Amino acid sequence: MTKINLEYLNELCNGDVDFISEMLQTYIDETSKDVENLVEAVNLSDTPRIVFWSHKIKTAFRILGLDALAEKAETLEIKSRLEDFKIDDFSEHVYYIVENASNSFKQAKWLLEGF
Repeated sequence: MTKINLEYLNELCNGDVDFISEMLQTYIDETSKDVENLVEAVNLSDTPRIVFWSHKIKTAFRILGLDALAEKAETLEIKSRLEDFKIDDFSEHVYYIVENASNSFKQAKWLLEGF
């Protein structure tokens, strides 16, 4: 299971607790929808949308120190740009992203309770 690490975000905002809280809420609200959009794109084998959503969630994961998730999303983004891309070859990546993102949303909610 991946774990949120607020070190990078804390550095970005110089420890501004309100900003961190806002970013966590935005992560919960927006990235959860983005992951759903990625799953839909995968189910449709819509590679341009897979590229788009993989890129977008990769950035959100990096900001919250979810490096393993970011790496899976980045691999999916890069590989889906290739002509011979087959989504079936990356089903483990998608499953990993969905499972661990879901856990990270729970973590983010728990962290928000502490602010």
